[in-house]
Amino acid sequence: MKLGFLKSSNFWSVSIAALALLFSLTPPLSEWIPDKDLSMLHSNRTAIGNYFGIVSYGLQIDLKNEGNKPLSITKLVLELTDPDSTKSSLIAETITQFSGGPNAIVTPITRIVIKPDEQWSNLVYFYPKHDPEMEYKINQVRFKIVEDLGDQQAVIGGQRLIRAPRHLVKEAKDLFDQNFDLKKGKYSVKLIAYSEKEILRANSFQFEVHDFQIQANQSQKNDYKYGMGIYGPAQNIKMTWLKNNSIKIKE
Repeated sequence: MKLGFLKSSNFWSVSIAALALLFSLTPPLSEWIPDKDLSMLHSNRTAIGNYFGIVSYGLQIDLKNEGNKPLSITKLVLELTDPDSTKSSLIAETITQFSGGPNAIVTPITRIVIKPDEQWSNLVYFYPKHDPEMEYKINQVRFKIVEDLGDQQAVIGGQRLIRAPRHLVKEAKDLFDQNFDLKKGKYSVKLIAYSEKEILRANSFQFEVHDFQIQANQSQKNDYKYGMGIYGPAQNIKMTWLKNNSIKIKE
């Protein structure tokens, strides 16, 4: 077999040009192997609020995809260990966005998809696992109070605050006491980002709850007699903020 063409400079010029064109159309070698790399930062403060005593926790979370493939975050979880060493797991359910006006926009979280080099940043609120029976009880009391205050407003008129009946307010306060589980002392916290069952990133920190922060949340009940915090905003903000301290928790 004659291979004389191998000595031709034209052959090698064409071959090199063809290879150069081929490699220019091929993704870089670094992109051939999928690289899942998620960076996750959280604020140095945790917000604590409640709804009928069900405590929620808010964190500003910044996610960045530093890998070479799109990332799908299917769940953000806050794992708490309270001062009595009781463990609980809270799921991210909503994000709160501020559009420049006085009112915040609250939307539910579903799947978070982040392309390479893109970022996702939001104020995220975590809640305990859904309890259908408790939700039914809350909605029942809430409807009764809203209905009663509406009936009174139709008769009395004006902008004055109208008191709800004592027995309904007591029902609402009893539900608060049944749900409220915030304790004084140090909490160990782990923030975890999942893609299905795979952990993409986990951050660990601590915060400490003091008496005045518990009392601030409990004072929410004082507004129930006017329906505030039930069908409308509380008269005063009942949310408190805790300082986060980064730590490394042993598995």
